[in-house]
Amino acid sequence: MTRNWGDWLAGRLSRVTSGAAVVGEIDGLRLIPILFVVLHHIYASYLVESAVFGPVQFPKSWDAIARENFWVLVASRGNYGVHMFFVISGFVLALPFLRAANAAAPPPNLRRYYLRRLTRLEPPYVVALLVAYAIHGYNGKSLADLFPHLLASIFYLHGLVYGTHSEVLGIAWSLEVEAQFYLMMPLLAALLFRLPRRKLVITALAIIWGIGAQAAIGSPRVPAVFDITLLRFLPYFLAGFVLADCHLTRWATPSTKPLRWDAAALFAALLLAGFLIWQPRFAFLTWRLQPLTDGAFFGFAMPWLLFVVYAAVFRGRVLRGVLTQRWAVITGGMCYSAYLYHNFAVGLSLRPIYGLIGGALPPAWECFVLALLILPAVFVLTAVMFALVERPFMRAARG
Repeated sequence: MTRNWGDWLAGRLSRVTSGAAVVGEIDGLRLIPILFVVLHHIYASYLVESAVFGPVQFPKSWDAIARENFWVLVASRGNYGVHMFFVISGFVLALPFLRAANAAAPPPNLRRYYLRRLTRLEPPYVVALLVAYAIHGYNGKSLADLFPHLLASIFYLHGLVYGTHSEVLGIAWSLEVEAQFYLMMPLLAALLFRLPRRKLVITALAIIWGIGAQAAIGSPRVPAVFDITLLRFLPYFLAGFVLADCHLTRWATPSTKPLRWDAAALFAALLLAGFLIWQPRFAFLTWRLQPLTDGAFFGFAMPWLLFVVYAAVFRGRVLRGVLTQRWAVITGGMCYSAYLYHNFAVGLSLRPIYGLIGGALPPAWECFVLALLILPAVFVLTAVMFALVERPFMRAARG
């Protein structure tokens, strides 16, 4: 009976695809960045609610507090889960265009491509925006003043129009970057995927572009909006292109040395974690070198360290075994709903839970317990919104 109930629930929470087989490794992989993002926002909400470090205003307060407390520093790095999503998006959208290029066939039908993006992604996004808009009104903000921001967000233009994260739904900035990528994907495929030695060309382009883009951040000659556009994050999507190309052309058979891939992924993950934790904490020691080190890491190293970790999901044994477990794949497949709606679950559950346990533990342990109690609420709301809102439009997009 339990098994049948589990099968029934799994069926209701599994993704509906456009016809191509689900790449289970990628759905399982999505679980890692969404956990990073959710934990990042749980900790931010905890710092606001508890005021253990005084009044805070995010994202401005992260670096200042992070220099005082190691665990705040670790939690502040959770926003880099978004960069991980960009590599995955590059992989997923590249696959059909690469298959066409490999077969010397015409590219995917652009009308179907754009219509699928619109019908698949826009409805859950608009629902999340409207819910957030209503909550702002309930909390006393002027809905009339917010309405232009709502319209700009609906059309993925808030960053370009206002130069800031959405006033209605702050996390929407990354979805605007994704939308820019979706629009540009056919052009990028036409320019890059039929070139000789395309892996080398795309890798070189990603490295050169990444270092240049990182150097442009903070320059008085570059508009501030650059920081939240595809122009800054393109190398991560390009790393996804190379990953997809390797998946199709070089990794058709299982690796004969999977544990080496697991070891490489562990080493890459430690390098990623080490720099992300070191960079803000010791920036004051190397203020002259910081632009150089940041450019080398974020512009060059980070996309390719993520590439190594992701490669091990396909080629390794341990990482692949963990992330292809049934519920890892199902939960990762719901990451879009989790990303859109997790802050609502955090907002609803954190205050009453903190009211019960607040002040009873040191801050690090207190937030750890809060996360353990809030994550189930996030999962439940994600599952409900996935089943009611996102999944039906998957079916519509497929049809």
